[in-house]
Amino acid sequence: LIRKAKFKWELGLNIYSNLTTVTELQDEKVRDFQDVNTIIQVGHPLGEKYGYVVSGVVNTQDFNNNAMQQNSGGSGSGWGSPVYADITGDGIIDTDDQTIIFNPQARMNGGLTTKLTYGYCDLYMLFRASYGSDIYNQNLGELGRTGNLSRALLQKLGEEMWMPNNQDGTYVGSNSGFSDGFTSFLIEDASYLKFSNLDFTFRFPQKWLNAVKLSGASLSYSLSNVATLSRYSWFDPDVNSGGNFRYYGTDRSAYPYSRTHMFTLRLTL
Repeated sequence: LIRKAKFKWELGLNIYSNLTTVTELQDEKVRDFQDVNTIIQVGHPLGEKYGYVVSGVVNTQDFNNNAMQQNSGGSGSGWGSPVYADITGDGIIDTDDQTIIFNPQARMNGGLTTKLTYGYCDLYMLFRASYGSDIYNQNLGELGRTGNLSRALLQKLGEEMWMPNNQDGTYVGSNSGFSDGFTSFLIEDASYLKFSNLDFTFRFPQKWLNAVKLSGASLSYSLSNVATLSRYSWFDPDVNSGGNFRYYGTDRSAYPYSRTHMFTLRLTL
């Protein structure tokens, strides 16, 4: 962008979309992996998951339990229980009310690099972004089983759990018996903007090096995983706990990217 005698600014931008659509299955149009709620359908993205849509929590004892979680896998039916959407409109919640609630494929990805050079100093920065994908936060299911308060629970869940004395709570309550079944309660937006790398380099002037008989020398500082902007409630949305399509976009105790600091001294004889 800018090229002058002592100052130079370089900028690079990359935007792309990498979407996978199933075009054909060998023997059928639908293949259902019920153990992980993953479904493959012709004409749909690879890695979709299905489950119940949680539309709220029960805040009265006399709620119609059949319309709430009949045959839905939940064991509780009192205050604080999850309210499942009646997709079919027949007044009963059963497996027919499960619908596609998860797509791990991002609509758009991108990267931006910028390099500033002034005199003997270089500053390089790398940013990455992803938009439009979902992430299955299985951590919340594992550490948010509110039916057994003897387990260690998340502080946020304890503070925002629906209780008779906290009726503004948005998490299912301790009376619900809520488990880690696959529902929209565990699906979050995986979009993010990452400041991935920062590198600063100082190149020693040649007149400083002549006395020690070096043809070149530089000192660099590098910082990785600088910062992440995301609405995801866990550590990092840019993770994947599984090795195949059945687990795309799943975060189950996935180790987040670490932040590293590195100093480098380069000497050229």
